[in-house]
Amino acid sequence: MNGILLSLNAKEWFYYLYQHIHQPMAEQKGKELATVSVYLNTGIVAGLVGLGFVGAALVFGVLTLIIR
Repeated sequence: MNGILLSLNAKEWFYYLYQHIHQPMAEQKGKELATVSVYLNTGIVAGLVGLGFVGAALVFGVLTLIIR
């Protein structure tokens, strides 16, 4: 199966991901011992990325002033 995934182009890869990620949990059959669903809130992720960017900029600015 890994060989098939490696031979896919970008469009086929995204279609494969869409088909396998967006299936309801009842349709995903297998012998898993446990399943975990994670739902990311886009606003929270964007806020955390923004805070990380601002924090990195502040640290860079302070270090630049100290080194001078």
